[in-house]
Amino acid sequence: MMQRLLRGWILYVVLGAVAVGLYVHGRPPSVRHELNALEQQFEARVGVAVPSVEAPSTFSRLREPALEWWPKELTQAAVRRRVAGHPRLFMTVTALGVIIIGLTIGGLFLSFGWMWAGGFASFWRTPAARLPRWSLAEVARIILLMLLIASLMPFVRIAMLAHLNGEGPDDHLWIAASMLFLDGFVVLTVAVFALGKGLSVWRFFSGSARHLSHSIGVGLRSYVMVFPWMFALLFLIAQVARWCGFTPPAEPIQELIFQEHRPLVLGLTVVLACAIGPLAEECFFRGVVYPAIRGRTSVRRAMLLSGGLFALVHTNWVGFLPILLLGVLLAYVYERTGSLMSSLAVHVVHNTMLIGVAMTVRSLSASS
Repeated sequence: MMQRLLRGWILYVVLGAVAVGLYVHGRPPSVRHELNALEQQFEARVGVAVPSVEAPSTFSRLREPALEWWPKELTQAAVRRRVAGHPRLFMTVTALGVIIIGLTIGGLFLSFGWMWAGGFASFWRTPAARLPRWSLAEVARIILLMLLIASLMPFVRIAMLAHLNGEGPDDHLWIAASMLFLDGFVVLTVAVFALGKGLSVWRFFSGSARHLSHSIGVGLRSYVMVFPWMFALLFLIAQVARWCGFTPPAEPIQELIFQEHRPLVLGLTVVLACAIGPLAEECFFRGVVYPAIRGRTSVRRAMLLSGGLFALVHTNWVGFLPILLLGVLLAYVYERTGSLMSSLAVHVVHNTMLIGVAMTVRSLSASS
């Protein structure tokens, strides 16, 4: 039933018609407009004006301008001062520093050894794994369905706020919950399409890998090898942007980490960044997009194109090249092992380390 619904055209037509109708008549381009509409409805129904910003209400609280998402610059002296008297924070900073230094040294050792052994010449000639076949039409269907569902999410929030008289989830809780829902829906959609192709869930993730632990090991070893170059590239681009006076805009995950204090929202953010997000992205970008492109062009172009798409939906131009490198690495790991579990393991480790760094910087900023 579910497979027939997703592979047919009725669902897409109905969702498209609903979205077009709601946007033509409702047109909520932002949460601000959603809340303004709710305020007008509240005044018309109750006959009392909604309190202004000087007397904060639920609506005005939700419309407060975003805080500065990145903490003030942390100098070496400031870090030493802030970890003094905080043994746990000191241990966290020390452990994180050891991990980063170890990954850098290990990555340089492995990468130089790989280059000495002629790795560049054989990089694009990785052992071809038997990957499931996906068509570009299936990719288009999944993208279209995700766009339609995402376009309806603002109206879901409007309905929640109207039903709860404006006491629904605020911006941060809504961002975390809606992103979790959309990522979960991506996983479910890809799984349904895969089942329709005769693939079990285990077969879809394990692929042609006979020894799963070996495949994961290959992925993690490849990540360690690329780690120092990825972050060196990010540092170089960030310095160029700084010299040019460009400040990269905050992404939703960054805002949640550096502005939030509620355990629920922070917990949802960590689960999203370290588990559900990587799972959804590997299912779609490596599990669907990469095989669909690979079936129509060379492995090299497929890695670059899928990695480019992966980078485009992730970040601004400051992080484009590092994310592109990560996307190519993930595609390479999948191509070499034939297992999504290997690329998923790399993705989870990468995101977990980034979240660890962000939470540590947050703790240093809060300890002043």
